Amino acid sequence: SHHLAREIAEKLLEVKGVAARAAAALSEAFALEGNAERVERYLAIELEHTRGSKRRDVLRRLGIIRHDKLGNPAGAFDAIEQALTLDPADDELRLRYVSLAIQLGKQLDAARTLTKVSTTAKDASVRARLTSSMGELYFSGGDKKRARAVFTSAIAMPEAPDDAVLISARALVEIYDAEGDARPLPDLLDRLSQVETDPERARVVNERLGEIATAANDPVRAAAAWRRVLDTSSRPRALEGILRA
Repeated sequence: SHHLAREIAEKLLEVKGVAARAAAALSEAFALEGNAERVERYLAIELEHTRGSKRRDVLRRLGIIRHDKLGNPAGAFDAIEQALTLDPADDELRLRYVSLAIQLGKQLDAARTLTKVSTTAKDASVRARLTSSMGELYFSGGDKKRARAVFTSAIAMPEAPDDAVLISARALVEIYDAEGDARPLPDLLDRLSQVETDPERARVVNERLGEIATAANDPVRAAAAWRRVLDTSSRPRALEGILRA
């Protein structure tokens, strides 16, 4: 709020050695006022004078403010894409990137970008999350065949976190149902039942698994599935299913 300080900072934007620091100070000042347009302007200047990994934080702020405050999805997409190449482990940016790609109809381009980004990720769980996001993009973009392959790959990763498995398994069930291919469903539903976080979805998954396992003469898997729904509205069917198993 100090008028003279802002004037000095504006002058310092012309001095290459301190332009980034001056722009950062001005962007913070206008962020406190809620002036998103001015914040974007100074972040862009800061970015011009920032090199290496430090660009990640500036690009992150630039992408988020364009997405949340300025209604500029294309600009947000570009900034977030660049930030992700510097930090593929940023889950918030990854989710924003997928959402923006779908909004802009750039799913296949974004999937190719995440494929490249995943090669730089050192953490196995990060690679699995990136892979599940690739699957989402291919699926949304209409390439169901590639989506199926990518989702299957994500689930097969030894250190795949539950959230990546959940996204992939849900989508694969939908894909196999649409294709009329029931062969992978027992193993897939079994895996999904272990990570499903929504109680109603979990009930439906386990009930379906119980029926399929019973029909396939797999009493161990059937009984386990039915037991998981004993305390739900499926209790009558579960009791019957346990007896049959």
